[in-house]
Amino acid sequence: MSFERGPAASGARLLGDDYQHLLTWLHAAQLIHRDPDVTRVELEKHAAGNVDDLVVHRRDKPALYHQVKFTTEPGQPLTSDWFLEGSTGDKPPLARFFESYEKLTVDGRRPEMVLHTNRLPAVNDPILRCLDGTTERLVPKLARASPRSAAGKARALWAQRIGVTEEQLLEMLSSLQIRAAQASLNNLQEHCRWVMDAVGLLATLDAIDKGMLAARRWVEAGVRDVVADTVTELIDEQQLRAREPIATVLIQAIAHDVWPETATEALDWLDGFIGEQPQERRETRDPELWAKRFAPELRNAADRVRVAGYSRVRIDGAFRLATAIFAGSVFSDVAGFQLAVPGRSGDGTWTGDIASDGDRRPTTLTRTDHSLDQGEELAIGLNISGDLTNAVLHHIQTAGLPIRRLVVLSVAQPGRDALSYPADVRGWATTVTDQLRGLSEDGWPRLHLFLHGARTAAALLGHQWNRMPPTQLWDDLGSGRGYTAAFALPST
Repeated sequence: MSFERGPAASGARLLGDDYQHLLTWLHAAQLIHRDPDVTRVELEKHAAGNVDDLVVHRRDKPALYHQVKFTTEPGQPLTSDWFLEGSTGDKPPLARFFESYEKLTVDGRRPEMVLHTNRLPAVNDPILRCLDGTTERLVPKLARASPRSAAGKARALWAQRIGVTEEQLLEMLSSLQIRAAQASLNNLQEHCRWVMDAVGLLATLDAIDKGMLAARRWVEAGVRDVVADTVTELIDEQQLRAREPIATVLIQAIAHDVWPETATEALDWLDGFIGEQPQERRETRDPELWAKRFAPELRNAADRVRVAGYSRVRIDGAFRLATAIFAGSVFSDVAGFQLAVPGRSGDGTWTGDIASDGDRRPTTLTRTDHSLDQGEELAIGLNISGDLTNAVLHHIQTAGLPIRRLVVLSVAQPGRDALSYPADVRGWATTVTDQLRGLSEDGWPRLHLFLHGARTAAALLGHQWNRMPPTQLWDDLGSGRGYTAAFALPST
C-alpha cells in the first residue's frame, strides 16, 4: 500500500492500515456465508500493479481490486491534478491505474478496480464534478462532456498525459470506482457488523476488532490467500460464534449506502423519488410506485430472507416513517420474524439495535379527539417527537380527505428524547397497538395514520400490526407543505 508524504506520516499510515485491514475483514467474513458470493481474498497481490492492496474474488462477477491511498492532510482535496502527479521517479496514479487495467484485462473480461482515499473530491474540479454519487464512477458523465467544456478539456489532457486515446481512457475509467472521503472507520465497522451478523458471528466492537487484527496478522505473516477455512479457524480460535444469524435488509429511499453489497438484501428506490438531495426526497415521481414497485420488492426480499433460513432481521438504510411502518409489517411478528432497527445518535452513527423482543416499559398516552365530519374514515395522529395535530388537521381539510374524526395519541412530554430506552420504544408500540385495536372495533372502514417520531418506534409499531382495518400511511413533505400518501396496509 502506498501513502502520500507529509507531516505526521505515521498518523496516515496507521489510519490507512486500520482501514485496509478492516476492509479485508469485511470481505473475508463473507467467505462463510451459506452461499457465498466471495470465494477467495488475496492480500497485497504484487502482480496486480497499482491495485494490489486487496483482491476480492467473486463467484459470478470479475475480481474486485482495491487500492488504499490515505494522506496525512485529509483537508487537501482530491483533484484531477492529483491523478497526474507522481512521486519522484514514479508514474502518476492515473497511468498506474491504466497499466493495471490493461494487465488485468484477460480475454476481454475487464477488472473492477476501487480507489479508497480520505481526500474529499474538489467541489469545482472539472473532472471530479463528474463523479456519480451512486456508482462512484466518472463515466458516463465525463464521457458526455463536450470537447470545449472544462471537463472535456481536462479529459483530453488526461488522455494526452498518459499516452492513450480518450476512448481508451474512458474504457478504463468505466472500471474504476473512486470511494473518496473514506476516513471514518465507524461506517466500515457498521458494515462489518452486518456481515458478521448474517453469518452468525458476534458483532460487537470487540469482535470486529478481533477480525481486523487477524487481517493485520495475515499481512504481517505473509499470508496471501484467505479462504473459508482460514476464517473458520480464526472464528473457532477467537470464539466469535454467536446465536442465530441476523439478516440485514437495506432500504435506500433517501440516500445510497456506501456498501450496499454487504447487506443480505439491498433495495434501491432513489430513482422513484423527486429531488437531487436526500432532504428533498419525500414524494414519489408516480404515486403508484408505492403499491406497484416498492411493496412487491420489499415482500420479495422478505421471501428470499425466509428461504435463506433467517428469522431474525435488521432493517437499515435511509427511509422515512411510512416505509419504516410498512417494513415492520412485512417482517412482522405474526409472520414469524424477530425485528431489529438501529438506533442513531445525533451525528448519524450507530448506537445499537432496538430489537422487537425484550422488556417493555408501560407508556401512558393522552388521547385528544377532533371532529371533522368530512367522511366516514378515522385519522390517527401519533405524537412522540413533537405535536403534529395542527399540521394534520390542516392537511385533512385542504386535501378534502374523507375523515370523520382525528384521534391524537401523545406521550406525556413529546420531544426528541421522549422514548429514551429500548424498553420505552417497545412499550409505546404495544400501548399504541392496543389502543388502535380498540378504536378499530368501532367498525371504521379505513384508518389514516400520521406519525411524528423516530423510525425505530415506527418499525416496531409495524412489526406488531395485526387485527386492523385497511390503513393509509402518510409521510410529511416538510414544514408547512402537508403530507403525501405512501404505503397502504391491507386489512389484517
